[in-house]
Amino acid sequence: MAAPMKILNLANFARKCSLKWRYVQRIGSNCNRMRRVVTAAPFGVLIAATPVVAKSEKDDEMQLALSNKRLIQNAALATVDASSAMLNQAVMALILVEDEYTKVAKELTATIDYSLQNLDNEFARMKAWNKINDFRDTLSDLKIKREHYEQIVEHAEKLLNTAAEAAFVSGSEYASTVAGEHLYSAQVKKEIQRRETERAERELQAMEVKSIKMTSKHAEKQTKQRG
Repeated sequence: MAAPMKILNLANFARKCSLKWRYVQRIGSNCNRMRRVVTAAPFGVLIAATPVVAKSEKDDEMQLALSNKRLIQNAALATVDASSAMLNQAVMALILVEDEYTKVAKELTATIDYSLQNLDNEFARMKAWNKINDFRDTLSDLKIKREHYEQIVEHAEKLLNTAAEAAFVSGSEYASTVAGEHLYSAQVKKEIQRRETERAERELQAMEVKSIKMTSKHAEKQTKQRG
């Protein structure tokens, strides 16, 4: 009985060893498959995905916010530059018209004065009055042009002022400061030219009043002489 029992025990032992060996082979095979998968997988798969993705999204959002802010500030600066250019061109056009208006007004004043000095010279007086009529027509046209450019300047100032406020709100203080300087410069240039124009207009008005008085007196004198 001892021999059969030994043989049975040996068989059981061998079967257990076989089962264990198969288990070890299965584990080894699985390990090999995992090794092949891991070797073939991208590097990102080996890292915990969820925390990295969340951090990347936050970084992207922050970069996007910074990028948007920078783009807005750049756009604000560009808007200020464009508005400043428009205002500068409008003011230059207005000043040119104002300057021409002033010159014509002075020439008209001088021509009226010349006609008054030649009241007894019919030929010189009539020639002067033809020039006076031409100058007055020119002044009327220049007034229309001046009003046109004044409207453009007014709208350009509003546009630049709005651009300056938008630049300041967006955080671009430099653009806002630049806009303020352009607005101030435009005001100074307009004021200087406006003073010259108003002075010429006052002199013209005074000469026209003088012309009316002297012409009336001269007409009365001629009437008395004829009577």
